[in-house]
Amino acid sequence: MRLRQPIELAVLAGLLVVQQATTLFSTYPILEYAGLVVVFAVMVDAVRCTRRRWARIRDSATG
Repeated sequence: MRLRQPIELAVLAGLLVVQQATTLFSTYPILEYAGLVVVFAVMVDAVRCTRRRWARIRDSATG
């Protein structure tokens, strides 16, 4: 789980660099949609991990 977070951050940074530095997304719109799917997947994973952490904190606080 600790390795997944830096990889997700690197993927998002890579997408940002490609979007800002090249015309790849405007040339191939399907890649832009694929990038949006990746961003959505990372967002869902972050929400899922956050909910799990909060549940762990809540359970440890209640005993």
